[in-house]
Amino acid sequence: MVERRYATILFCDLAGYTALSEQLDLEELRDFQARYQRLAVGVIERWGGFVASFQGDGVLAFFGYPAAHETDAERGIRAALELVERVPGLPAPRGPSRAPLPVRVGLHTGQVVIGPDPADAATGGHGAVGEAVNLAARLQAEAPPGAVVVSRETLDLVNGLFDTEPLGAKALRGLSRVVSVHRVLRARPAADRGWNRSRRGATRLVGRDAPLRELLRHWRDTGRENRFRVVHVVGEAGVGKTRLVSELCARVEAEDAGALQANCLEIFANTPLYPAASLLWSHTGLTTDNSEAQGRAKIAKFFQAFGPPATPEDVEVAAGLLGLPGTAPDAADASLPLIKQKQFALLASLLGRAMGDRRMLLWVEDAHWLDRSSAELLAHLAERFADRPLLLVLTLRQPPENAGVLRADAAIRLEPLPLPECLELARAVPGARALPDGVLLRAAEASDGIPLFAEQLTLSLIDQGAAGPAARGAAAALPLTLAEMLSERLDRLGEARRIVQAAACVGRAFAPDPLAELLGLPRPAVLASLDALVQAEILRRRHNGVDAIYEFRHALLQRVAYESMLGSERRAIHARIAAGLRRGESVGPVLPGVLAHHLTAAGDSTAAARAWLEAGAAAARRSAHTEAVEHLRQGLRLLDEVAEPEERRHLEVELQASLVGPLAALHGTSSAEIAACCRRGLQLCMEGEPTAQVFPFLFGLFTVSLARQRIREAVSLAELFVSIAERKGHESGRVVGHRMLGMALLISGEPRRAREALELSLRLRSLEREPDDTHLFGQNSWIHGAALLSNALFCLGEVDEALRVGLGALRSADALRHPYTTGLVLGYVGWLLGHCDATEAHMREARRQIALSERHRLGILGAHGEAHLGWALCRQGDLAQGSVVLEQAIAAFDAAENRVGLVRYLACLADARRRTGRLAEAGALHARAARMVRESGELWIEAEVMRLGALIARDADPRQPEAAEALLRDAAALARRRGMPVFELWCLLDLSRLLGPARPDPAVSARIGELSHLQNLERRAAEALRLHGYGGWRANLGARRHEPWPRSPEEARAQEDAELSAQPADAPLPRT
Repeated sequence: MVERRYATILFCDLAGYTALSEQLDLEELRDFQARYQRLAVGVIERWGGFVASFQGDGVLAFFGYPAAHETDAERGIRAALELVERVPGLPAPRGPSRAPLPVRVGLHTGQVVIGPDPADAATGGHGAVGEAVNLAARLQAEAPPGAVVVSRETLDLVNGLFDTEPLGAKALRGLSRVVSVHRVLRARPAADRGWNRSRRGATRLVGRDAPLRELLRHWRDTGRENRFRVVHVVGEAGVGKTRLVSELCARVEAEDAGALQANCLEIFANTPLYPAASLLWSHTGLTTDNSEAQGRAKIAKFFQAFGPPATPEDVEVAAGLLGLPGTAPDAADASLPLIKQKQFALLASLLGRAMGDRRMLLWVEDAHWLDRSSAELLAHLAERFADRPLLLVLTLRQPPENAGVLRADAAIRLEPLPLPECLELARAVPGARALPDGVLLRAAEASDGIPLFAEQLTLSLIDQGAAGPAARGAAAALPLTLAEMLSERLDRLGEARRIVQAAACVGRAFAPDPLAELLGLPRPAVLASLDALVQAEILRRRHNGVDAIYEFRHALLQRVAYESMLGSERRAIHARIAAGLRRGESVGPVLPGVLAHHLTAAGDSTAAARAWLEAGAAAARRSAHTEAVEHLRQGLRLLDEVAEPEERRHLEVELQASLVGPLAALHGTSSAEIAACCRRGLQLCMEGEPTAQVFPFLFGLFTVSLARQRIREAVSLAELFVSIAERKGHESGRVVGHRMLGMALLISGEPRRAREALELSLRLRSLEREPDDTHLFGQNSWIHGAALLSNALFCLGEVDEALRVGLGALRSADALRHPYTTGLVLGYVGWLLGHCDATEAHMREARRQIALSERHRLGILGAHGEAHLGWALCRQGDLAQGSVVLEQAIAAFDAAENRVGLVRYLACLADARRRTGRLAEAGALHARAARMVRESGELWIEAEVMRLGALIARDADPRQPEAAEALLRDAAALARRRGMPVFELWCLLDLSRLLGPARPDPAVSARIGELSHLQNLERRAAEALRLHGYGGWRANLGARRHEPWPRSPEEARAQEDAELSAQPADAPLPRT
């Protein structure tokens, strides 16, 4: 069976074999080769490897196939070291001066596809393909005779377990990248696997304060009660047991107490007393190349350091425990129980000497791999040190089922960390500060609260970033540390492996019945397998009975199961899932994009691109703009795989058109993203006679032009839009085109023409007949048009009608429940309320616009809300806070290169500076606003900017009012010519105040009288708000106007929820 696997690949060959083949008789050569191959098979299989094939003197072996272990890289290196040691000892072929033949071994770890080799079917040989195979072969060629050479990737999996030396970065033949090469010298007998996992990890303990306090309490109780205590620290692999107890050890050593760590290893789980022997080995200073005499001398010296010199019997017992040459007893020897007793006594004596009068911490790491003899030893120590201050801490993955393991006085279970603490842990990894917060958050989310997962994923991202842009652009590989650990868990499943692989294709969560149908298996059999997977801690079950839902315990387990399948198998399962979804059969959670995902994974690119288009449109309808953009871009990425050119062009046009609205909502209407999207769409549409598909792109370029204050260009684009719509008789196009034209004309200072265009747009389509344009253009055309009309009416002096239309548009937007449309209308209503000096209502709706923008990520609309809030605060008299908020909003507009409406906000801030006497700053702000008016053609506000300039000039030199008077007269005349009586009135009132009683101007007074109906706008706004249902629960919110600003998104959300809950049952307006 062909499989995709993470594996450690071993290549081994004999140095000097070619020369030997020239000297030997063929039969002798064959006999020697057979002895060598039998030895290689025995060594590799004993360490859990699989010999795939022989090629002359070459041996290819896999560690991780057909069954994976957590320690495959370690097993491969230990097998390689044994081959290096034992092959030269093979009986040499006959002949003169035959020197021993050394071997060269290379190892590398990575993902490969493994299975029977069709070219070697007769002998049952196996083969593998993948970079890992080629790299291992190249490493073997680099190895000196008698050496084991590994890649950096393999070394990272075993660092701390072996002594190594770097051989440098090498350019290996056939590989495009430079490979860091290392030679493995020998195993470290007392190695600590946890050291390798922690050496690059987080620099501090995170989220484990409570269990650490509990451990420290047991440590103190041990000393206070002067007795032996046992504590089990229990938790799944990677949850942080080692890191927690390491922190305890650091505290213990700071108190000048004693701490010893003994490590259990999976591959030595059946080696008697391995933890104690390896600990003793490291303290005696033994090395594998010591002779028997050297070893005994080191043992004697070690004993001498602890007090009285060792007796010959002590040295003999220790030598036997450490496996020195000539000390292994015969298995049939009747004295074996006596030897164990002597070993126990010796070890207890050494522990007592190490303790002295101090408290002692004895930590047994990974005690789930504790051998039976070591369990008996711990029981012996518990009895021997019952009344001594000794704390024994065992770390385990599960509570012990072996009755021989010491019962705990206390058990501390570690659970996965909450997401905030997992994110904090990821940030504590050295180098993580260089990563964006969003990237770190995704790593923390993918870790499912397992600290080791969070650290390794973060380290992988750091390494990927250090490797350069090419690596950053590639799909992130699963860190090998995690792949090795999780692959072993999947390989324990047996027949359930097929079920868990199919489930991985469905998704993180799934129901059992559709899964059984997908696999064509009986439901009871699938349920039995799923329950076994729950017991194996691969899955967890949510709910019981017919509503049962299963999900992968960790997202990384799902990923490893998914990656263990061949691509052809995955595509077949995804195709069956997609077919079921099309028939209305739900195999997993039915969410927008699920069908598109499965079609993509099945390789059906055309159908997948169409499905991503539909998913993007669905997300846009929910104002889920981020998701909409991602879905639509997924579809665009598939277009290269669509074979038929016309189909490809048609799909791209639709996908690009659907991007316009979400991009505008997310990035603002001036963004480079929306400009690029619209230019590409326009290029595709204008290749022939323009069709209706051109409208979204013209619309997008129109919004870019407006936002960048290219007003004349915006008018031209709107006129082109209208002309195409009229020529094609396209009803929706006419509606949107005339609304665009009205907007551009209003901003360019032509309110009468703007009113005509907007009223025509509204007549062409009523609110009830608006089914599609909301989502195609990102906003509801009728409501947006009504809001714009309200501003045009205000400019024309029809204030009551403006308020009626504007507040009606807001009510309709609230009822529509389309957040982007509501956010737009709140901005236009803000202009009305601000100009009417309805400060309480202005502030209230500004806060709502901010909260809505924060909740739905509406980009620049939030900056409009802040600007309105600053404006209202300044009008209320809070010039300090209002100015700060206005400055923040203006900075946001500048950062986004979005200028629409900015002149008005600059004028508000300039006026606030004037009122506080900071005239130089006021003058600079005014100069910027005036320059923007001249350069952009945003003329609707020009008279107001001129009026503000006059007031600044008056305040700067009150004794010379002539300049201010001239500016006010010019501004009033300009406003009158453009038909903007409200702005004209404000200019005339300021002019009248400037002239004073001493210099009355009858013409000015007469004109003020003619426009007197436009005074008291605040009272008229309040009446309109009351008539439109804004006078009750919503008006009362103004009492909170002195809240501190800015607020966090959480506070904004909480306030909006509170406002909603305060609404009476018969309130006329539903909230967005």
